[in-house]
Amino acid sequence: MTGGIAHEIRNPIATMRLKAENALAAAPERQGQALQAIVGQIDRLDGLVQSLLALVQPVTLAPREVVLRHWLDERVAAAAVKADAAGVRISLRHDTPERAVFDPVHLARAVDNLLNNAVRHAPREGHVVLSAAQPDAHTLAIRVDDDGPGVPESLQASLFEPFATGRADGTGLGLALAREVALAHGGELHHLPLSPGTRFELELPWRIS
Repeated sequence: MTGGIAHEIRNPIATMRLKAENALAAAPERQGQALQAIVGQIDRLDGLVQSLLALVQPVTLAPREVVLRHWLDERVAAAAVKADAAGVRISLRHDTPERAVFDPVHLARAVDNLLNNAVRHAPREGHVVLSAAQPDAHTLAIRVDDDGPGVPESLQASLFEPFATGRADGTGLGLALAREVALAHGGELHHLPLSPGTRFELELPWRIS
């Protein structure tokens, strides 16, 4: 894990150093672009720190009754900007249970991570689908599907470990955080291959009160 953290910190620092050195040697009108790139790398480092803190802090739940459709709409809206920038369509499947009981803040963090992960792996003009279902009387399943290339077999055994990622722009923390939230609810996070694509399913105990 220390090696993973060092790698994730070293890359943005190297980028910022290069941009700063180029800006110092460039004409003043070109320095704005370098500063924008540096701010982007600072945001990346800040996100890494926030994710690491979330990973090591205990998940203290505050469950309450949630209107599931409205909550799912909010998740799609939160992911829409990144999806639009990536040229990926994101949608919500409509056959969802009406209400459920869970911690909406922590579970939002988990689902947002899954949606961002799906958007990064879907192809341009691809499709990401968020859905919720009650497969049996005791289970709520929240699913995120994408039509990307799928998870490489070499990554599947370590998929939910921190810094397990197949992308240069990923930290590998999103899935680990999502699984911690699922476990705190008494559930689990599953990876299910699709043809084509990938499904991540948050399986939670069904509660209505």
